Amino acid sequence: MGQYFMFANLDAHQSTGYLGKLGEFFYDAIDFLYLIAVPACPLERTGWSNSKALDNHPVYPGSWAGDRIICLGDYAETWPEGKLDDSNLSEETPGEFTESATEIRTRDFSYDWKLKEAYPSDRVWVLRNLTKKVYVRSNGVPTINEDDSELTYDEHKGFAGKPGLSHILFSRISWSDDFSISMAYDKDEDIARGAWAADRLDVRLLDEVEQELITDGWIDITQVEARRLHDIFVQDHYFECDFPEEPGMASSNDVLVAPASKDHTDE
Repeated sequence: MGQYFMFANLDAHQSTGYLGKLGEFFYDAIDFLYLIAVPACPLERTGWSNSKALDNHPVYPGSWAGDRIICLGDYAETWPEGKLDDSNLSEETPGEFTESATEIRTRDFSYDWKLKEAYPSDRVWVLRNLTKKVYVRSNGVPTINEDDSELTYDEHKGFAGKPGLSHILFSRISWSDDFSISMAYDKDEDIARGAWAADRLDVRLLDEVEQELITDGWIDITQVEARRLHDIFVQDHYFECDFPEEPGMASSNDVLVAPASKDHTDE
């Protein structure tokens, strides 16, 4: 048995349908990040994509960017408090939403779109919470090296790293009134009652939004989230690597340093 979760856009009234237990897809959910990631250049179709099907299909990489996003468990009976007061969903239960939401196609986007050009792995991406004005840098989350022996900042893979932005996303947006997540993490409530559930989110290239982040006083919570994610991976027996401190900020082209502040992850 266990609880099943779906990735959903509350504003568009769309969902992936149930993906399985959270622990079953948590580590391989990178493809879903494309839905909220704004491409670095105009999207181009692959030669084998079905143009007619794409024209009739309402979702594509980046189409959910800026919307209220949630990973909704099938035991959810309530919504995150205050998040949907201005929406028709405030009169709809989570169960009613799951029944009425339009189920989207979840086939690998690389089949239809040329993603390497649109989402370069050698650039720094930021997962942004537009509701809370906090962000996480892709180059500040250490990833497992090729021989799975240690975490490193030297093998940056854009937002496709593991651990990476997709794992931070799902660890923060999951929501249910039941705390079963099929993971060994000892703070299951922290994941099942995600502090970002139903917040407005996107993923952008850092250099495209850097000035906005500085001007509007956004908070860089990268190291807080990276350490938390490390604990999740270790406790769930994914690896046993120590957490390395992030090297000194190399240059303004790579890293944005926002003013220090309190932990804004749970506001």
